[in-house]
Amino acid sequence: MHVQYVAVVVRVWHPLKGVGLDALCSQLRLPRRIAVSPTIEEVHVRPFIFVVLTLAGVSPATKSSAATPRVFPLPAKVVASYAHVHHDYPATDIFAKCGSSALTPIDGRVLEVTRVDRWNARVDDPDTRGGRSVSILGDDGVRYYLSHFRSVPAGIDPGVRVKAGDVVGEVGKSGNAVKAGCHIHFGLSPNCPTHEWQVRRGVLYPWPYLDSWRAGGDRSPAAAITAWSQAHPNACSEAVAALAGASPAPSVSDS
Repeated sequence: MHVQYVAVVVRVWHPLKGVGLDALCSQLRLPRRIAVSPTIEEVHVRPFIFVVLTLAGVSPATKSSAATPRVFPLPAKVVASYAHVHHDYPATDIFAKCGSSALTPIDGRVLEVTRVDRWNARVDDPDTRGGRSVSILGDDGVRYYLSHFRSVPAGIDPGVRVKAGDVVGEVGKSGNAVKAGCHIHFGLSPNCPTHEWQVRRGVLYPWPYLDSWRAGGDRSPAAAITAWSQAHPNACSEAVAALAGASPAPSVSDS
C-alpha cells in the first residue's frame, strides 16, 4: 500500500473563513478517505480566490516506483539565505557562496540551457538578465527556473532527464546579478510551449515551498501553478508576443 495525494483546485468568491476539510469535501461531494496530512490552501489571484485542496488517500501499491521527494536547491552543508519577499514580481533569490553546487529540486526533464552569458548592461535585454541558466519541467508539470550560474556542467542539455538532487549548475553572478552578488534566482511557473522570459522568471512566490524542502518536507507548488494558469490563460501567448516586440516588455529586473 502507498499514500496517494490528489490535488483539487476550486474557484471561490469569498475566503473560506475557517471552513473545515470535512465540510468542504461534503459540499464538493469528494471522497473523504483521509490517511495523512490533508490541507486546504487559498491562492489569491485577483480577482479570484482558488482553493487548493490536497487529499491524501490510501490506494493499492503499483509497479511504478515513487518519485524522489523534492529537495532544497543547495546541499545542506551550504550556508544559504533568502527572503520571503522579492522586488516587483514573485520569485526568490537564494544567496550562497560562489561555486556552490546548485541542485534540481525535482525529478524532471531539462527544457532550456543557457551556457553563455549574453547580458549587456547597455542594452539590458530582459531575456538575457538571468545570464547562465537552466529551466526544468518537473514531473509535477511545474517549470523550475534557476539562473545567474557561474557555469552549467556538461551533460545538462535540453531533453535530458534529471533526478532531484542532481547538480545543474554552480552558484554565480552572471547576467544582471554582477552587482547583487552570488545567488540563484529561483522561479516557478507553468511551462510555455514557446521560448519567452516573462512567465519563466516566476509567477508564484517559491519561499513557502523552499521552506518546506529545506526542512525535509515535500510541499508541491503544482496545484497553485494550475490555479494561476486558469486565472491567466493568455499569459504564455502575451509573453511570446512581448519577446517578439508585438507589445512593449515591462521594465523590470530578472535578478
